[in-house]
Amino acid sequence: MTNILRDVAYGFRSLRRTPAFTILSLVTIALGIAASTAIFSMVNGALLKPLPYAADDRVIRLQQPTAAGPGGAFSVVEVKDYRGLTQVFEGVAEYPSMPFQFYGKGEPQRVQTGVVSDNFFKLLGVRPVLGRDFGPGEEEIDRPRAGWWA
Repeated sequence: MTNILRDVAYGFRSLRRTPAFTILSLVTIALGIAASTAIFSMVNGALLKPLPYAADDRVIRLQQPTAAGPGGAFSVVEVKDYRGLTQVFEGVAEYPSMPFQFYGKGEPQRVQTGVVSDNFFKLLGVRPVLGRDFGPGEEEIDRPRAGWWA
């Protein structure tokens, strides 16, 4: 035990004699720890943690290839066809992402939004935190709108 204490004391004396090296070493170690923590947090959040809804192992995402690359949007008619013709899936829900102009105080801002079909939350087995869930057929074009904008 005395040898270990003697070695630690010698190490501190050596570090005190070379302050520039000591500071550089500590900064390098701190940056390494911070980078490792940041990478682990991203990998943990994106890959290791289960998705925040029931039966996450049974959820798939359909993508359509386009000339611009993968991830093209499906048309409303295609989604209705998938809903009616498939025997493989329990349900089909839409989640297209689209930009909107947000008008409020000051200059208008372009915001990226996600629009979902009326069965999206039921299919994932989640409930809205505020407000109510969508009713069946609420996404139909001729149906009166419900909400503060109606």
